[in-house]
Amino acid sequence: MLNNLDSWLNYSLFGTSSAQQSTRDIIVWLEAGCLLSVSPLILIYCLLEKYLRKCIEYAGISG
Repeated sequence: MLNNLDSWLNYSLFGTSSAQQSTRDIIVWLEAGCLLSVSPLILIYCLLEKYLRKCIEYAGISG
């Protein structure tokens, strides 16, 4: 199943079913995937930061 997924992704992204991508292309796609996976966490943190600080202050943990 993963072999078929790999072939399908290669065909969809690069127009070929073989794994003949350059190292730079692979790095760019890995960086894009990392950015997409981390960005929701950063966004949630930015939106909820003031509530998180209030909870820490109420708990008496802050200095």
